[in-house]
Amino acid sequence: MQQSFTTPSWAGKPPPGLHLDVVKNSSVLQKLLIDDKPCYFFGRNKDTCEFPLQHQSCSRQHAALVYHKHLKRPFLVDLGSTHGTFVGSMRLEPFKPTQIPIDTTISFGASTRTYTLRERPQAVSLVMDDVGGGEGE
Repeated sequence: MQQSFTTPSWAGKPPPGLHLDVVKNSSVLQKLLIDDKPCYFFGRNKDTCEFPLQHQSCSRQHAALVYHKHLKRPFLVDLGSTHGTFVGSMRLEPFKPTQIPIDTTISFGASTRTYTLRERPQAVSLVMDDVGGGEGE
């Protein structure tokens, strides 16, 4: 029997631009924005999961991605799936929140799609005020 998951009290809204790059066969298929609410669900049930998974090895409610408002980091929780949730090649322990560093790749069941956690790129200013001049010029 599958245990139900309640969004933890430590969950909070992520920073703008946090997203997942969805990759299959070395091609980025899409970017999933995960910066609007504290918790997102992954699974085959399109009615209860923000991000539907289509692979047969994925559970109806497979995993939850939860942003920790105090630690300012995302955590992934396997929701008791039969075929596992993976961070890199490491299978997560069911119902144990696991921190997901930026640029980490996650996957679900036997699906070949991977999801890489990304931040919004920082704006780089090409204009530098002090280039070529000294003070007082």
